Amino acid sequence: MKSTLLPPTVAAPDVAEMRIAPRGALATATLAPSGDGIAYAARLLHRAMSDLGGREPPLIELGVTGAEPVAMRMRVQFFAKLARLQTLRQVNWVVFTHVGIARAQLKVPRQFRRPYAVFLHGIESWSATLDAERRAVLRGARARIAISQHTARRVAAAHPDLPPIDTCLLALLPDDEHPDRIPADVRVDYGPHAVVIVGRMATTERYKGHDQLMLAWQRVLAQVPDASLVMVGRGDDVERIRAKAAALGLGRTVHLPGYLPDAALRAVLRHAAVFAMPSRGEGFGLVYLEAMRAGIPCLGSRDDAAADLIVDGETGLLVPRQDTDAIAGAIARLLTDEPMRLRLGEAGRRRYENVFTYPRFRARLAGLLARAFPATDRDR
Repeated sequence: MKSTLLPPTVAAPDVAEMRIAPRGALATATLAPSGDGIAYAARLLHRAMSDLGGREPPLIELGVTGAEPVAMRMRVQFFAKLARLQTLRQVNWVVFTHVGIARAQLKVPRQFRRPYAVFLHGIESWSATLDAERRAVLRGARARIAISQHTARRVAAAHPDLPPIDTCLLALLPDDEHPDRIPADVRVDYGPHAVVIVGRMATTERYKGHDQLMLAWQRVLAQVPDASLVMVGRGDDVERIRAKAAALGLGRTVHLPGYLPDAALRAVLRHAAVFAMPSRGEGFGLVYLEAMRAGIPCLGSRDDAAADLIVDGETGLLVPRQDTDAIAGAIARLLTDEPMRLRLGEAGRRRYENVFTYPRFRARLAGLLARAFPATDRDR
């Protein structure tokens, strides 16, 4: 059956009247605050499911916080809890935060499996080499929920045999989820023309745009001599990036402060002029929302999900990621045209408040869950 791409779900009045079946569980790799990307989305889902259900959902957590190998003991414990909750009918449905861990559902005896949904994140879900196990678990899901229209389109194009795909745009967690304290030794102000990129720097994931920004940076400096490029994040590729910046003669204009806790990152963005991430593999891009909330314009790529978040010419600029001249020109334009920069930044803040706040996400999720796992008469 050909996959159908559905529009983003909103909480329309008729959906709002529907009720979600009780006793839903959340299965995830981790809820650790230090996790990024999928881990952040898991914390967002956990908070929303807790609010919608009136209490925390049963949690099935693998306990992996990074790229470290998963011990067999952890796998066994994860599956044992997943199978027990379903076999004993202690849950009515399960949401898996990504397709990798959802494979465990196939090992639960079919007669005991409860309905489930799987969230789809970026490359891991649209890969053309998606193995048979992952394809099977996606076909068997009650709902396949992409985190952006771009992700939904890519999955549908790569795997046209999958059933329909819904979209639920992510959001940022409420402010009460963020610690207020900024470590005393953390620098947050890199000057009036600071350009920030936030993302993991890993040898296996060289798609965020760090190299493209460095290749464009000399041309930016030619027009804005006091510009600074701040690359926030950690990973095994940091030293290569540091060495490349030195080889390109960028000297003290490039800064690599490492990982920053939420409060410090928010402060860095408040002091920055522009957020830039000319990536090619983002399935969503939560850091764009961080920048929009801070009121600074975003520079993104036309080659991934940035266009789902950035309105080109209204809240930021979109460029071809391999065109370093276009990247340099767009950044220099944003840094030298202050009225435009302020206008785009304010428009981005309004777009964040209208689309990407936590209550908006919770409403989108409620509509999807109500359709996938509706309450029956005996639940009323």
